[in-house]
Amino acid sequence: MRRATLLLLVTLLGPGTALAAPCSGFDDVDGASGFCPSVDWIKNRGVTLGCTSPSQYCPSQSVNRLAMAAFMNRLGVALTPLVVHAEGSGGPLDLEAAPPTLCATGSIPAATYPRSGRATAIVGAQFALAATLAMRIVYSTDNGMTWTPANGIPASVGGDDRWVNATIATGDIAIAPAQAIRFGVRVQRDATGAGTADVAAWNCEIKTIVNTRTGTSAPF
Repeated sequence: MRRATLLLLVTLLGPGTALAAPCSGFDDVDGASGFCPSVDWIKNRGVTLGCTSPSQYCPSQSVNRLAMAAFMNRLGVALTPLVVHAEGSGGPLDLEAAPPTLCATGSIPAATYPRSGRATAIVGAQFALAATLAMRIVYSTDNGMTWTPANGIPASVGGDDRWVNATIATGDIAIAPAQAIRFGVRVQRDATGAGTADVAAWNCEIKTIVNTRTGTSAPF
């Protein structure tokens, strides 16, 4: 009786019936399975593309050496940090005007998985007279329309008739899936320092490293 019932269910439902809660779009992996987070991880990072169709994972199918080579190559690409670099230089900066964004990177393309970005910048400025600068690394998720400070406390440097240099770095900045991001440097007058001169010339360099991550908050 049980065998007949099972055969009837197979006949009615078919072997490829979708699960009530498929995992990561795969109809043959249960979303409640303890393996689902791992399947989701490799799916979002392009390590697996499915098997017989994009909606099938084939969890019980063995992996041959050719397929393993493709998996390992895609995994290596997913785990390799993305390094983005920008540099620039220019003439006078009016420190009473709205602070400019210097050395802005190009837009770092969005990904289908969560990432984190960490930036380091070096800024040089020439003062004709005494002045003090406050510098922050900033980031934008709307292609430069608005910028958010990544540093609560700015790097501060002052000088008089000379070149000065300062280095500033960020902690991990969370980058959500499907979110593009840019980084740059903001320079403005440090009201707590000496001098009121403007910047006669400047140069800067910024390097951002973007890594894959899991979770939604630090530590990743």
